[in-house]
Amino acid sequence: MKKNEYMERNIAFLDEIGYGKQGAGRNIPGHSTLIFEIELISIA
Repeated sequence: MKKNEYMERNIAFLDEIGYGKQGAGRNIPGHSTLIFEIELISIA
């Protein structure tokens, strides 16, 4: 990655490696795919 270059990635985790059939309380139902949007805005 070069200086001042912007990078964005989406990462998905299927329920088998996420919260599985039990979910996480009321916020994440069971068998949910978790999708994370990640932005790299600078490198020190």
